[in-house]
Amino acid sequence: MESTKTTKVIREVFGYIHRFKGQVFVIKINDDILDEPLFSLLIRDIVLIHQMGIKIILVPGTKNSINKVLANYGKPSESHKGMRITSNDLMPLVKLGVSDVTNKLLTLLSEGGANGVLGNWVRAREVGVLSGKDYQSTGKVESIKLDVLQNLMDDQLIPILTNIGYSNIGKPYNISSSELAVFVAKSIRAAKLFFVSSLAGIPKPPHLTKKEKRGNGLFSSLELSEAEGFLREYQGFFSEEVRAHLELAIEAIKGGVRRVHLVNGVIDGIILQETFQSSGQGTMVHGNVHSNIRLARAQDISILMHIMQPYVQQGLLVQRPPEKFSAMLDHLYIYAVDDVIQGCAALTPYSGRYAEIEAVTVDQTYAQQGIGRKLVTYLLDLAKQKGFKAVFILTTQSSDYFEQLGFRLAKFEDLPPEKQQVYNTNRNSKVLVYPFNGDGV
Repeated sequence: MESTKTTKVIREVFGYIHRFKGQVFVIKINDDILDEPLFSLLIRDIVLIHQMGIKIILVPGTKNSINKVLANYGKPSESHKGMRITSNDLMPLVKLGVSDVTNKLLTLLSEGGANGVLGNWVRAREVGVLSGKDYQSTGKVESIKLDVLQNLMDDQLIPILTNIGYSNIGKPYNISSSELAVFVAKSIRAAKLFFVSSLAGIPKPPHLTKKEKRGNGLFSSLELSEAEGFLREYQGFFSEEVRAHLELAIEAIKGGVRRVHLVNGVIDGIILQETFQSSGQGTMVHGNVHSNIRLARAQDISILMHIMQPYVQQGLLVQRPPEKFSAMLDHLYIYAVDDVIQGCAALTPYSGRYAEIEAVTVDQTYAQQGIGRKLVTYLLDLAKQKGFKAVFILTTQSSDYFEQLGFRLAKFEDLPPEKQQVYNTNRNSKVLVYPFNGDGV
């Protein structure tokens, strides 16, 4: 069993290396983990990813380092609505705090065998006066020299974008590193945007039953509309930090970034897990969940048989030979994240405008993440679009689950005639039907 798990992980890793080679990851690292014992290993892991052919852009957060420098010099700073007001005389100290962080990153990258590089690639402009407050040398991103960044990454260098941007006349501005990370990730159409900090991920709001979570109380993944809905409905539950990260993730996804990962940087190997496994330890925010569902292909059959085997052995599913899968390819759908198959379900048509949802299976590695629900609701939507008047399902042990999704217990006689002819009386499966009406699915 342990050998099988190891082999599965190795296959998954190689699949991800092939998928992401040549693509860009933007990694924003908060300096609240800078002094953690495993921070150097985190940077080494980033170097490993870089050495596998994935292009990296680092955006260091420097808030804590700047605060330390200001405190050492006895120079307090004011914040308004979560934004630091940077007076002109504080800018040299802000730059000193930024320098402390970037120097450590450059040193660790070099120790790991990679070359980081700093430069003046961020054009900024003033925030100005907001609500009567003059933000002075606090600015916001105006543009980024993407062509320069691309050339640097093509030369196997790792650009480090700091939160100091310059106007077109050379005036420095203190900008938000989080907003900078989102800006560059959207501009360069990054495959992934990481927010690495002491924040472990997005916690589950209380009394929420419609969305599965991990055993640690964190969401493994959130679809864009779910993230937006949670922000509206549970404003009082989420901390200011969680709300800020969710808002940034939503902005990035809407701007074309495919995946945003919120991860705890003090966990050993967290970047590797999130990159090379489809189920890491942080929270991933992504676009439309149904974009992960597609028709199965012939090359998927061996994987699907492997996923189903534990359920066949438990008597939950019937054994299907390869030729049966081949005959189902025009109506068998899989759920895959980054080409890693995590589940499947089929929508089989019958006479009388009936259809059956069958072979609903989720890889046990990804259980309790709502994948089965996503597949079933997708097929119900699809069945309605195709004009079926009802969908039925046969199950021996999951009738409660399907009733929660809107299915109703039915009788053997309610099945289409051709399904009645092949009904396995030895299994004595329960019949559940989902009828469509004017209210939709």
